[in-house]
Amino acid sequence: MAKGTPAAEQPDRHEGTLSVKRGEKISFPVPAKHPLARFQSLTPVRSAEDLAEFVPMWEKAAASRDQPPPTLDDLVVQLKKEKANVLHLAATELRIPRGAVVTLDNPLNALRFDEATIVGDLVSSGELVLTCDTLTVG
Repeated sequence: MAKGTPAAEQPDRHEGTLSVKRGEKISFPVPAKHPLARFQSLTPVRSAEDLAEFVPMWEKAAASRDQPPPTLDDLVVQLKKEKANVLHLAATELRIPRGAVVTLDNPLNALRFDEATIVGDLVSSGELVLTCDTLTVG
């Protein structure tokens, strides 16, 4: 998905396997010419719709602290001011073998895979939403 392209206009990137090698360390977002760049997109936060994947998580976190849920309009204004992007990673399959490290160096990370196998490390420096049909962690 192209940087800055609205989600509705982005091509389907669920094809293929995002796989790293044993012992390999990868930090997303990767440069545009990196072989794994085809699985990523960075979408600027422009509206509450861009944050929809994160809202249930934020609501549950607020409820667990007996606090009101965050105000989406305020979050959008703040994130637009910070020029925040949502990092999307999508593929049919994710494979992180033992000894491999995948780091997500972005404040907002949304991952979508049909199947995810995480034996190595998946590290996020920001919010993380992982959506998959099958998750294997070892």
